[in-house]
Amino acid sequence: MMRTLLILAALFGGCYLSYQAIQTTPEISLAAQLQDDETSGYVQETVEGEYVILPPNANGLQPHTSPKPVVTLQAVSGRTISFKTQNGQLSNGPDQQEKHIPYLVLNRNGRLSIPQEHTINIVLSDVDVPQQGISVKLSITTQHGDPDLGGDDIQRIVVWQEERWVAVSEVRQSGGKVVFSIEFTGVTAAGNGQILTPTDYFRVQLTVWDATNVLLHSFEQDYAFLMENQWVAQLPEVSEEMVGAAPEELVIYYCDMIPFQTRLNDDSSRLRREQIHRFVQSELVPAMVEAF
Repeated sequence: MMRTLLILAALFGGCYLSYQAIQTTPEISLAAQLQDDETSGYVQETVEGEYVILPPNANGLQPHTSPKPVVTLQAVSGRTISFKTQNGQLSNGPDQQEKHIPYLVLNRNGRLSIPQEHTINIVLSDVDVPQQGISVKLSITTQHGDPDLGGDDIQRIVVWQEERWVAVSEVRQSGGKVVFSIEFTGVTAAGNGQILTPTDYFRVQLTVWDATNVLLHSFEQDYAFLMENQWVAQLPEVSEEMVGAAPEELVIYYCDMIPFQTRLNDDSSRLRREQIHRFVQSELVPAMVEAF
């Protein structure tokens, strides 16, 4: 068994590093109902599974047809990650909830991971399609605003938009499902140009419209899935009190939509998104391997 030291690099208004030794965990299959939630969370271990987004219970966007459709999200790799609301802390507000969301890795050591690791399937099931057909619109945005533009929610980055006209025959052939398979790449269209694809928690919105542009169904989910970057390095051999006590490799994982700075309480050391990857590769990884 490979012994791995995992480092979560989340420099938010200062230098913060947390780490834990991770042992292999059993892989499980699960289906969790995700309720709307605008609180932040943190990660624990990755397992296999999928998520179901149910129609909202309020806001007047209840399905008009039966059976009620559902939206399922699943990483092609099958991996999920534990997410806790309220950052896992007790509060006087709503009770904290734990759920598992799809987990993707975009880049590893500065290069795109294998396709299965940065591809997600979003499936609309049990939808009743009238003879005239339906239009299905999908939008995926970052959960956080662009830190290079101040980080406000209005500065969220749109990473995927797609509209698909679906005929009755198409849905029948697919067993009542409409499937979106999104493979993220290293760059994302933005305006008339391209930017580096952001890594973050992501917000998913899917709507269904009839031929007369009447809204039939609406699904929205904050913190619907997580996509990160990773850097992996071999650790030097060290003396051990017992065989197998020391980790053999270092894994640093991070999201570039989280404000990232190199010195505590020094806002002038904050890095732009495109600078983070070089810093992790050339400064953070070597320094941590040497410190080990």
